[in-house]
Amino acid sequence: MKAKTINPIGVRKASKPNDVQFAASLAVLAKVQAEAVEVEPGAVVAPALEALIAEHARIKALDNAAWVVVGDLTEALEMSEAGHPMPKVQTSYLLTGRDDEGNDIKKPIYSYSEDAIEKVYADHLKALLPLHPESRRPVVKGNFERRLAEKLEEFRKRKVEYDTRERDIGLTAALAEARRLSDEVRGVEAEIVAFIPTTLAEAVEKAAWCAQAYRSEDDAYLYDHADGDENNPLLAALEAIGRALA
Repeated sequence: MKAKTINPIGVRKASKPNDVQFAASLAVLAKVQAEAVEVEPGAVVAPALEALIAEHARIKALDNAAWVVVGDLTEALEMSEAGHPMPKVQTSYLLTGRDDEGNDIKKPIYSYSEDAIEKVYADHLKALLPLHPESRRPVVKGNFERRLAEKLEEFRKRKVEYDTRERDIGLTAALAEARRLSDEVRGVEAEIVAFIPTTLAEAVEKAAWCAQAYRSEDDAYLYDHADGDENNPLLAALEAIGRALA
């Protein structure tokens, strides 16, 4: 199933409106404007905005369905006999104590990327090299480089196995399509947020849509970018409406 991002709202100065207040402002704007102007039933909202909203709904439905497929394929892999473990290699260990016979109890520590593996060995070498006499340091460094090469080779082998399982079941293609659709959804949302209304009906429609989209994690991605004042889509939407009314 598609993973959802949780965006905790940080502490802000009391003088700054928070994201909930932004959403409330949009909702209030839509309500006040709707009450202030008589919009006859069936009145046509600007075709450009209406088309964007309709296109967003169409692509988001495809996006949701694509992520369901990704979730189903991922679950199928994980439930298979071979399973679907993440590629990893042990690069260190944590000494947690000793058993009754005095043997060290070691908890393995794993690395999950080539960069992480290289960093572990670089850090270890940097810490241990000064402990050896100058004459021994080339040998120590050579041993570290050999073990690093072995770990990288082990990781790459497991990564190939991981990628092959995903490709063979169709997950690689499904992920690519889901991400493509999500990018399209975000693109349309950016157009709606930046849209400058030319009529009061447009302002009402846009404000109502943005308020609803921000509250939903299933119907839009606006919530995914509203964790700060900078580049906040709700603030941008209000600014665009403000430019139209200026």
